[in-house]
Amino acid sequence: MVDKLILALDHPDHETSMRAAWILGERREARGVEALIALVGKTRDVYVATAAVNALGEIGTARARKFLKTLAHHPARMVREAARGILEQAEATSATHEGQEDQG
Repeated sequence: MVDKLILALDHPDHETSMRAAWILGERREARGVEALIALVGKTRDVYVATAAVNALGEIGTARARKFLKTLAHHPARMVREAARGILEQAEATSATHEGQEDQG
C-alpha cells in the first residue's frame, strides 16, 4: 500500500497527490519522506507542496524536520508558513515535555 501511495504523489490529478500525501502523513509512513521531499521540490502547485509539508510534519522523522528547516526561504508563502508552524509546534511540544520531565 505504501508503494502505491508514493507512486500516487506523482499523479497528474493534484487532488490525488494531495490525498496520497495526507494518507502518508496520517499513517506516519517514514518510507514516504524522500518522495514527499522530492514532491515539494518539483511541484508548481502550492497546495500540493503544502500537503507534502504537512505530511512531513506528521511523519516527524529527523530527515523530515531537517528538510522543513530548509523551507524558510521557499518562494511560496503558504509553504513557508506551513513549515514554520510545524517547527514551532514541535519546539513547543518539546519544551512542554522537557518541563514535565523536570517536575517528575
